[in-house]
Amino acid sequence: MIDETAVRRAAETAFSFHFVRKPVTASRQRFPGGKPLGTLPPGDLVNLYWQSMQVDKDEIKHLGAISDDIIQTVQGGEDENRYSGEQPA
Repeated sequence: MIDETAVRRAAETAFSFHFVRKPVTASRQRFPGGKPLGTLPPGDLVNLYWQSMQVDKDEIKHLGAISDDIIQTVQGGEDENRYSGEQPA
């Protein structure tokens, strides 16, 4: 990771300086089978995100179970305060 502040500080005396960012990793994710974003279920989208962030497969399984529970709670209209520690009114 480049410390942009340090680079800019070092280049303060330069006549002209432009910091050009060129990411090393791809900024776009290809969906399986060319499916449109709207056709993928939320759990699959979350898993694709974790894969793109290079999260360990065992950790993805654990996080997937948590996200599935949260998604079912939100879609089912169950108690939304369950994870915040708040008590229902």
